[in-house]
Amino acid sequence: MIYIITPCTRPENLPYLAESIPKECRWVVVYDASVKDAALVEGATTLYSPHTGYAGNPNRNFALDSIELQELDWVYILDDDNIMHPDWYSSVSSLNFSHLNMVTWGQVWRNNSIRLVPTAYPQVGNIDTSCYMVRGRVMKTLRYSLDYVADGIMAEQAYIYGGLLKLDEYIGYYNYLRTPEDRMH
Repeated sequence: MIYIITPCTRPENLPYLAESIPKECRWVVVYDASVKDAALVEGATTLYSPHTGYAGNPNRNFALDSIELQELDWVYILDDDNIMHPDWYSSVSSLNFSHLNMVTWGQVWRNNSIRLVPTAYPQVGNIDTSCYMVRGRVMKTLRYSLDYVADGIMAEQAYIYGGLLKLDEYIGYYNYLRTPEDRMH
């Protein structure tokens, strides 16, 4: 199973995310404690976190603590200012080789111009949360730090487990719903 976890402070964006979520995946929306009108999300598991702040990292951790990951599950983080790339699922759905612990790929702006190239050596600065997914067996042991660059730190920590596959594809967007005007078209 692929779990797509969305820490949420912008519930108004959820309908756009919902349109992009592959039906074969399990979507988990975890509301930040600051959200006042947190409603159930059709097609998603809805969690209500007691935490707030730190770029959604406490809520990512709350979701990881709340779901029962299996060893071979995958975890992907979809921020609430982004959508799934239309080619993402077809590129990752068959990656069920048991030796894999992490899969990485490149990232584009809304207009498909390149933001980050695919990397086989993830570290803070060369990877973003929409550029990778990690096995359940690894995510059972790791948690996000309370740092703005926690996605890069998490990628570095997951990389240590080995079993990384780099896809030479651009199947992650960056802030699709908040893209600057010059990166829209």
